[in-house]
Amino acid sequence: MNPSYLILDFDNTIVQGETMDDLARISLSNNPEREAVISEIKKTTALGMSGAMPFDESLSKRLALLHAHTSHLEKLVPSLKEKIDPSVIANTEFFKRHTDNIYIVSGGFKSVIDQVLEELPFYKDHIFGNAFTFDNDGWIIGADEENPLSQQHGKCILLESLNLGGSAAIVGDGMSDAELKLKGLADFFIAYTGHVEREPVIMHADETAASFDEVIHQIEGWE
Repeated sequence: MNPSYLILDFDNTIVQGETMDDLARISLSNNPEREAVISEIKKTTALGMSGAMPFDESLSKRLALLHAHTSHLEKLVPSLKEKIDPSVIANTEFFKRHTDNIYIVSGGFKSVIDQVLEELPFYKDHIFGNAFTFDNDGWIIGADEENPLSQQHGKCILLESLNLGGSAAIVGDGMSDAELKLKGLADFFIAYTGHVEREPVIMHADETAASFDEVIHQIEGWE
């Protein structure tokens, strides 16, 4: 496989875990129902990632449960930096060589992703994610509904709008990543299994990879 572009997911691909699960642990730290709420958020995340629940429904349900503030986001970023996949860091030179042709498309939040990856060679204008909406006191009240990534099939809408041309390889752990291949917007789908394995996703994959060493091997034409 020698793609023109490499499209990467963020949660459970570039970083271990889901951003909103981590944010919940921070924002609900003093909530007596913390464990039950986090469990519900994780359940909703899994349903959305496996395709059992529409992504927009999964997103809105999780945001409603978070009760998160801008101050919590300040704690989230360093936490996620510690969870960057070691094989991403080990292959920094590869990403540096191919920065022009790498995009990150995530159902997570761009403001967070930009900060987590600020020391890695990814262009900020090649990073696409959702945007939080806040009330006047800084509490998160939702996601920007005009952003296509907040919608069902959002990654497909976003990637189609980029009109990149050429061939694309997708790397991710969720059904929204697999969907890009299923809908003809990508030529090759690698299910990333380094942090989580979702059978409904893997069944649609051309290959699986448990590290970015394996991803790079599978697109060896880039080397």
